[in-house]
Formats: sequence, C-alpha cells, structure tokens
Amino acid sequence: MATETINGATVLIENIDLENSGTTQKIHCTNSADDFWKLMPEKKVRFMWIPPDLKRNADTSSEPLIAWRGDTRPPDTIFANGFRPRGTNPSTVAIIYRTVQQDIAHYTAVCLSGTISIGALFPPLVPGIASPPDETWIYGVRLRGYWCPTHTIQQEIATHRKLSASDGAQMAAQNLYAKELCTLKVDQGDVLCAIRVSRAWAGAGYETGGTFSYLELRTNNFVKTDNKPIVKKITDWWTNKGMQGKTKQLAKPA
Repeated sequence: MATETINGATVLIENIDLENSGTTQKIHCTNSADDFWKLMPEKKVRFMWIPPDLKRNADTSSEPLIAWRGDTRPPDTIFANGFRPRGTNPSTVAIIYRTVQQDIAHYTAVCLSGTISIGALFPPLVPGIASPPDETWIYGVRLRGYWCPTHTIQQEIATHRKLSASDGAQMAAQNLYAKELCTLKVDQGDVLCAIRVSRAWAGAGYETGGTFSYLELRTNNFVKTDNKPIVKKITDWWTNKGMQGKTKQLAKPA
C-alpha cells in the first residue's frame, strides 16, 4: 500500500469500494490515536481507521455492557443471526470514521447507542426519502470484545479539538445526542431482547422529534448462559414498570 504524510503523521492508504458501488474511497489507515487526531482537521481526509487505542474492551469491564439498536428486521431473523455490518462485503475489517459526517461509516460496523430511546429513531424519517414504517424494533445487546465509543470521539472533536465548524466540530456536536457506539459484530447469543415500538413524528423529519410507544417485549430464548440474568432484569423492568403502552419523547438533535 502507498503511504502519505500529513501533519507529521505517516499513514498507509487503502483505496476501497466500501459498498461495492463501483466507486472507491480513500482510507487513511491510522494506527494510533495521535495520528488520528493529527489527520482529523485535514479536509482531504474523509475516511480513517479507528485506531486500537481509541477502542475499549468490554471483556475487561466489571459489569456487562449493554447497548441498543433500532432495526426493522424481525426478532426471528436477529435472534438467529445476530448483527453484522450491513455493507456489501467490504474488503476491510476496520471500523472506519467519516470526518465529513462525523460518525461511523455504517457499512463497516454495527452501530448502536447507549440509550434505549435512540433505538426508536431508526430507521429515521428523512425528507425526500420514502417514509419508514411507523413500527420498528429496539434490540438490546451485550457487547463483547473491542468496541468503539463513537460518542467520546465526537465529544472530543466538539469540545476540545477546537476545529472550526467547517472542519467538523459543529457536526460532531450535533451528533452527540445519539450517544453512538459501535462494534464489528454481535453474536446471536448476545442479542438479549427485542422491543416493538410505534413512532409518531412531529414533523417532516426526525430532527423535529415526536413520540414513541412501547408495544411488546420479546426475549431471546437462545442467549448465552451468562446473559440469562440480564434478560431476567430486562423482563422484570418491563413488567414491574408497566412499560407496555407507555409513550416517551423521541430524541432529537440539539
């Protein structure tokens, strides 16, 4: 692979058709956090690897780490297969950060949130695109191995890196509400539950907010043994709090 030196950081370059769309993207293969931050302000840098020292290891946590994902695919499918990146056979196994959008390239990772209500947003209502179904599923999953705290990276860009608005700080700040994180995969035995919700949008797009209602909880009967106590806690929460039928506010950008 070729190399490129920017702001004193020399990194490898990959040219990859990430979605098999016929168009390649230039990926800067940052292998350290120092290189990642040196390249972040550069307008010509649009895609970067998430380096190892910006990731975290769920297996070293003293408590199980739980995250949430909104997805219209039914529980039978997800309970049987888990989650994998939805891109069409990308040729890199790296999680890739998009510097223009200030988020994860969704076709290289399984994007999640630390907040259950964010799951209700997906798929979102976007003007000019066919409206998504009112109902969707929020999946609770357990993280294993290495994962990326996307929200922490966005927070750093928005508040400490002092980038101009055109260089991403404003976009990063806008994305903070989603409390995004991601991982390379979620095994089927680590999918804990599926919560069916119905959304009522307040306007023409997700940015205007709205409400969502809890309709149904389904638990995965085939979770790994060490996940069974977590599933019980979720079931107890659903029952004891009387969640079925409750309506909550949809999150929206600040």
